[in-house]
Amino acid sequence: QTAWTFVGVSLAFGVTAGAWDAGMNIQGAAVAQDDRGHLMARFHGFWSIGTVVGAGTGVAAARGGVPVGAQCVVIAAVSLPLVVLGARVPVSGKRPDDRQPVRTTRRLVMLGSLILVGAFIEGAANDWLAVFLADERGFSHSEAAVAYAVFVAAMTAGRLGGERLYRQLSPDLLIRTGAAVVAVGVVITVQAPAEAAVYTGAAAWGLGICFVFPSVLAVGGA
Repeated sequence: QTAWTFVGVSLAFGVTAGAWDAGMNIQGAAVAQDDRGHLMARFHGFWSIGTVVGAGTGVAAARGGVPVGAQCVVIAAVSLPLVVLGARVPVSGKRPDDRQPVRTTRRLVMLGSLILVGAFIEGAANDWLAVFLADERGFSHSEAAVAYAVFVAAMTAGRLGGERLYRQLSPDLLIRTGAAVVAVGVVITVQAPAEAAVYTGAAAWGLGICFVFPSVLAVGGA
């Protein structure tokens, strides 16, 4: 019964989080087109700031022995009013009926495939990095949480600090370079014997993957 309850809760969380993600990115792409600026990196950077805050909170809670259930209740109580307030703010003048129907083209399929791979690599760290380090590498819970915090901090720094790169370099060059960096980062994180090297690998993982989502969504929105 406990396993099925967990499966049901995870399914509900995944559906709602997925709808939320899609809605935010659609609105973000519309605002970026209205503004004619390179805003997707900044939007995803602020999203990543939230992950840094969450990871830092998790580190503090793990070190203090705070139960996961209590963490979830407190975070929900803080987040819910902010979500309700934010959802009431109109962020784009465009309405759905103003948009042209989207045709499935070869280019759109390629963009979808690219973002699928990017989500797989980013999600592997978001969902499993701390678990892997704690269960397979012998890290304490707080040390594993720190490694995850390093990953999301690197991703945040790349997205907020890389806006100039978006203006100067093509999206394909950014993604190709990021792919090489993230490949090295994943290998170091999984294989490096030294704890400090694992943190370095997590940072490379975050820096390498940070450009994929903003770049693909900006091109797809355009």
